[in-house]
Amino acid sequence: MTGEVTLDVTSELDAMYQISCYSGSIDVKTVYVDYKTNLAEDEAKVMHSEASYKNYNYKTVVKDLQDAGFTNITATPVYDIIWGITEEESVKSVTIAGRNDYRRGDIFKKNAEIVIVYHMSYEDDPANQTQAPSQTTAADKQEDTPKVTESDSVFYSTNDRKTVKNGNSGVYAYKSEGGTYDNYWIIDFDDKCVYFFSDGNGDSTCNRVPMVSGDLNTVLIITYHDVDGSEWSYGMHFDWAKQPNHLVVEDESHFTTDSYVTDLEDALKIRDEKTIYDY
Repeated sequence: MTGEVTLDVTSELDAMYQISCYSGSIDVKTVYVDYKTNLAEDEAKVMHSEASYKNYNYKTVVKDLQDAGFTNITATPVYDIIWGITEEESVKSVTIAGRNDYRRGDIFKKNAEIVIVYHMSYEDDPANQTQAPSQTTAADKQEDTPKVTESDSVFYSTNDRKTVKNGNSGVYAYKSEGGTYDNYWIIDFDDKCVYFFSDGNGDSTCNRVPMVSGDLNTVLIITYHDVDGSEWSYGMHFDWAKQPNHLVVEDESHFTTDSYVTDLEDALKIRDEKTIYDY
């Protein structure tokens, strides 16, 4: 089986391809082709795809595009953060000349319209602000102000919406879903340990591993200590700083796996049915 792609080598260039193997074929997909050619006076080159910009602070993206030579940039907030998982001011989308399918190496006019949409808290939406105090009496304000019903708690941690971003206290629950079973990580800063177990594959055990150093915004290190005296360490951290919804775990062979937030109460119930082994 073969897969192929045609590359027009008209100048020096950088290129990247993604090769995917399936049961009956091999697919070669162009990630980008960046030709090292001189730009016209009114042209600018994109050095990232939209996917690369997402989740960065919009101010960083604005500067990156300005440094590339673009001049017509608009940043617009969307007030869609309700549960506090997404970082405020993080990029939701970036369109250039109405397109979001651009990739590194694409060339546009410097004055092409660029629209950056970034996330902000629902509570900061001007449309949700209460009436100005000068327009009502104190008694009216006390009676008419709506009761706050949104909880500061999050379903995957004992932390609240703000402290959960610090990644250094409380308890967190993560799950990676497999084809036939799921793997769980419970990160317990209160007891200075991390629990790992599987559910759905018949395994009735749970590993409890002590924390060594760090936090989830840098790298949290845990070390296994086996009965034969051997030791090995794992590192884990938020995929993006102060965004706890996505956990990356790296084992001793530098193989990484991705896990995502899951209901802490449910994870604890499953853990408590397991036989816990200390390492």
